[in-house]
Amino acid sequence: MAWLLFIGSAVEAGSPARAESAEETSAGQSHLDRLVETYFRSDDPEARERIANSIEDAANGSIKAVVRSVHRANLWTALPQEEGQFEFSVSPGDTFSIGYRLPAGYDPAQRYPAVLCLPGEGAEAAQTRLLATGVLGEAARDFVRICPARPVGGAFHQPLGAAADFRQLMRQVRQRIHIDTDRFFLFGLGRGGDAAWMTALAHADLFAGVIVLSAYPPLPYPEQVYPFLLRNLRGVGVLSVWGGGDHPLATARQKAIAAHNRGIVKFAKKVGLDVVGVEVPYESLVDLTPPAGEVAKMLRRRRRPKMDEVSHWFRYPGQGHAGWLEQVKHGAEVWEADQLAILPAPGTDRDTCIADIVKEKLAYLGGRIEGQTITIESRKCRRVEVCLSTEALDWSRPVIVQCN
Repeated sequence: MAWLLFIGSAVEAGSPARAESAEETSAGQSHLDRLVETYFRSDDPEARERIANSIEDAANGSIKAVVRSVHRANLWTALPQEEGQFEFSVSPGDTFSIGYRLPAGYDPAQRYPAVLCLPGEGAEAAQTRLLATGVLGEAARDFVRICPARPVGGAFHQPLGAAADFRQLMRQVRQRIHIDTDRFFLFGLGRGGDAAWMTALAHADLFAGVIVLSAYPPLPYPEQVYPFLLRNLRGVGVLSVWGGGDHPLATARQKAIAAHNRGIVKFAKKVGLDVVGVEVPYESLVDLTPPAGEVAKMLRRRRRPKMDEVSHWFRYPGQGHAGWLEQVKHGAEVWEADQLAILPAPGTDRDTCIADIVKEKLAYLGGRIEGQTITIESRKCRRVEVCLSTEALDWSRPVIVQCN
C-alpha cells in the first residue's frame, strides 16, 4: 500500500539562496502562478501530484513564493448574469446542466456561502431553486443557490460512472463561482431530500449543514446500517422536517419517513450527532415549512474544523474523503451489485451479522492524531493522501505515521 503525506507548510531551508534579479523573480513567479492555477483546476489526484512536484521545483523550496502564487490565483471570472445555467459533459453523449442564482452585487473576488438544492422526482431546476428560496427565506438572501437538473450523488445503488458525477459537478461549480467552502449547505425536499441525505453521508466533510424536508436516507437494512453510516455525519448539522406519519391519510412513504426520522433523531442524541428533527402535523409536501429560527440557525453554521479523529464509510471511488484524509486509489473491486439479500445463520446475532456483511462490501477511511503520531486505518484503499496544516502537529519534531 502506498501513502502520500502532504504538509500544509514547511520550514524554509536555512542556507542563504543566491540573490535573484527582478526579471528572474518575476519570470519564475509567473511560471509558478500558472502551475498553481493548473493545480487547483485539476481534479485528477495523480495529475495534481505531478503538478505539486513541479510547483516544489519551480518555487525552489520557498513556501512564501507558493503562498504568493496562491493569493494571486485567478480561478473565478464574472458570470454573464445573476441567474442562468451552464452545461458540461460528464461522459460521451451525456451533458449535465446546472442552474444558478447569484446574490445581488456578486463579486467573483469575494467568497459567498452557497446552498446546493437537489431536485425531487420530476421537478425542474428552476422550480427547486424557487422552492428553496421560499423555504430558506431571508437567512439565505446572500447565498449562491445552485441546482442541478437532476439529483446527483444521492443513491446508494448507482452505476459506477454516475457515482463520480458529484465530484465533477463540484469541480465545475467551483471553477465558475467563488464559494465559501466553510459555508456550503445541502437542501432537498421529497426525493430530492432523500438524495440530500445520501449525498451528505457520502461527502460529509464538504458541508456545513443539511436541510431536508419530508425525506430520509434510503439505505438497505437501515436498522443495522444506520448505526455506523450515520456516524459519517459527525460535525455536520442536519435539520430534518417531516409531517406526522400517524395521520389516517398519511401515505406509506410518509409513514416510513416519520419512522426513519424518529429513529435517526433518537440515535443522534445517543451518540452526539448534531441532528435536529422537527415533526409537524400532517401536511401536504408543498405546505411543509421548517421553523424559520431553526433554518436561520443552521445557515449560520460553518463547516466542521479539522478534527484530530476522522472516520468515513463509503462505497464508490470519489467518496473516499474525510477531513485530512483522502483515498487516491481504490484498493479492491467496487461493489456494484444493486441487490443485497442477507439471511443470517441460525444462532447468530442478526444485527451484528448484517452490519458485518455490509461493512465487508464497503470501503473505509479513518485516522487519528495523538501527539506526534498519525494513525491511519483503511479498507479497500490502495493509496491515501494526508493533508495537514502547520497547527496539526509540531513539525520541528519527528512525526510518526502508522498505517494498517
